[in-house]
Amino acid sequence: MTTTDLAKPNRRLFHPLTRGVTGVLCVLCLGGVASANPGLDLRGFIGAEAQQAAALVNVQEEGLALGGFDAVSFHDPSGPLVGLPAFTLMWKGALWQFATAANLKTFEASPRKYEPRFGGYCAYAMAKGRLAEGSPLTWKIEDGQLYFFHSERAEALWDGDQSQMIQSADAAWPGVLRK
Repeated sequence: MTTTDLAKPNRRLFHPLTRGVTGVLCVLCLGGVASANPGLDLRGFIGAEAQQAAALVNVQEEGLALGGFDAVSFHDPSGPLVGLPAFTLMWKGALWQFATAANLKTFEASPRKYEPRFGGYCAYAMAKGRLAEGSPLTWKIEDGQLYFFHSERAEALWDGDQSQMIQSADAAWPGVLRK
């Protein structure tokens, strides 16, 4: 976590911790703890609003988004890279890791550009009105959007009628989380 996270609009995710100086110190402390201990699950330390927002992102048990992969690196021709604990950012109630400081800054400047559609859940399952884990190992970028799939078969089925699949998935998201 960087200190500029506190100046971002998404700092509301830390509510009620962000109340007063004590809240700011708690957020800074938790960010440092998370960076030093990448396996640490901080969900018990953040407010209910952050935990609810975390459902919008497919996170692993330890609170890592994208299985610890660098969201920006998916858009690089060399392909996805595993993030490093030294470059960790809390966003939408999840810990996002990056391979480089430059990628962290790029994401921080425009996170919605790099986050996967449907929170990183399987896009094909979403189109069918279901929720399934997406895998950072089965992915594609279409029109600048990152999509994850549960399996290669799910990706192939998605490709069969991609425009209809996108419409169906958009209609299901995020309501499918309430089922």
